[in-house]
Amino acid sequence: MGAVALLVVGCLALVKYWDTLKATMMQTTAFKLIAAYVSGLASLFTRAWEGISAAGRRCAPTLPTFP
Repeated sequence: MGAVALLVVGCLALVKYWDTLKATMMQTTAFKLIAAYVSGLASLFTRAWEGISAAGRRCAPTLPTFP
């Protein structure tokens, strides 16, 4: 029972101090490295999707149409 109470208290503290914790965490080097990695990964997927879309637009006129 004590472990559950500690978990509840911890969650309440997390909610209460979330803005302070978030601001502090966003200033860490680890957060900045992870954010840069995620941004690079998003850029990679964006470029890949643009390439797939462009290929689809080039191929679409050559596909037969069905009645």
